[in-house]
Amino acid sequence: MGLDVAQALYELHKLTTYPRAAVRYLPENMVEGASAVFVALVGGGYIKDLDWLAPTIRTGKRGVFSDAGLAGESHHAIIPNPAVIDQFSKIIAGLNADERRLFDFIAKTFLAALGPDYEYHQTQIAINVPVNHLSVVFKTSGRSTITPGWRAVYGQFLEEKSSLDNETELPQVRDGEVVEVSTVALEAKKTKAPARYSEGSLIEAMQNAWKFVDDEAQRARLKEAKGIGTPATRDTIIEGLKKQSFLATSKGKLFASATAMQLYRFLQDRCPSLLDPGTTATMEARLDDIVRRNAGADEIIHEICGSAKSAIDSLVGQGAHLDIQRKPSPAMVKAAKGKAAREGKRLTCADLASYDTLRAYLGPMKERAGEPSAPSPAQLKLALTIAERLGQALPDQAKSSARSLSNWIDANNVASESQMKWVSKFVDEGKIKKPKGYPDRVKPKDAKAILDKMFKKKK
Repeated sequence: MGLDVAQALYELHKLTTYPRAAVRYLPENMVEGASAVFVALVGGGYIKDLDWLAPTIRTGKRGVFSDAGLAGESHHAIIPNPAVIDQFSKIIAGLNADERRLFDFIAKTFLAALGPDYEYHQTQIAINVPVNHLSVVFKTSGRSTITPGWRAVYGQFLEEKSSLDNETELPQVRDGEVVEVSTVALEAKKTKAPARYSEGSLIEAMQNAWKFVDDEAQRARLKEAKGIGTPATRDTIIEGLKKQSFLATSKGKLFASATAMQLYRFLQDRCPSLLDPGTTATMEARLDDIVRRNAGADEIIHEICGSAKSAIDSLVGQGAHLDIQRKPSPAMVKAAKGKAAREGKRLTCADLASYDTLRAYLGPMKERAGEPSAPSPAQLKLALTIAERLGQALPDQAKSSARSLSNWIDANNVASESQMKWVSKFVDEGKIKKPKGYPDRVKPKDAKAILDKMFKKKK
């Protein structure tokens, strides 16, 4: 959901830069453009009562603008788009609630990064209290704000967070001053388990997977590789685990299912290397050897195949069985319901939730058994409609099997003339980016999604 909203801000509204970024740096040659965005947001009153006159430019890896920090990266940090600063107010007014919230976060983070320093006094008070003729030292610490600086962007949010972080305002006392103990209380407290991952914190942990590796060489290589996955695939990996019922979400937190824990314990016992992020580092290092010509590609491929075979042998060699309940896909459930309706049979909720039950009821998939399945009536009807629109006959080869006809449909099913008339209009007006296949191979579903979004926005 979050990535879809970010994509809309970038692609549809052109209000932000590329969203699939993995770093917090901007290139050093972007100081002028970023400064213009800063002036537009501050001067336009995006944050009320913000009186900053100019951005604070921080360079180097401890700052914001750093070419070294972007080394090896394809995209810089997400910021409001410098190319549309003169249209900020108009575009922002047309955002929906989710888009506005995300843009607000991006804009405030950007302003804070270029805002003035937060200045404060860090204070620690140590009090010697006599207890049974002994002197016991009690300590507390806090801070006293001099200038709020960049924190002014976040306002009440940081005030509440500060109270949670024990950043308390301390009274003014002199060194060596005598004070009185007015109240004594004993508080019983318990240690807390580490917080559960949210999708956001899990993506961050994947990027920083090197922190979970002990070997120094592996840590360094995994850090260089930016962890497990890429910015474009990490959220997809998590979605895949959720669809396979390995992960569930409750109140924004991720929970491992019983199936996931069963699989984890099985792998930990049989093949723990598959669970170790260091394995990724080792493979990255061997791929580096190909680049440095310390090893040949065939040699590395042979090693990978050998490792895979060893893992498979470890997992299946002792005849253990995992009781993993696979969930049926929506398409399988729909097919089973259709067959049951034709046969006058009633499927129970338990039947519809069991992959094995539905697979047995539907029978083997013909194409996997080497028998090409015939096209369905609906598939044929769609193909004939497309052929008629194209002014050509449907090839006999395409009608030979469901798979052949599906391939033909994928290759020839393009948006209608009326759809493309509107899509082309929006592209020419600069309201949307050219969709995949533009101008003559745009898929109907892509064109429909664009038009639905654009006309919904106009309403």
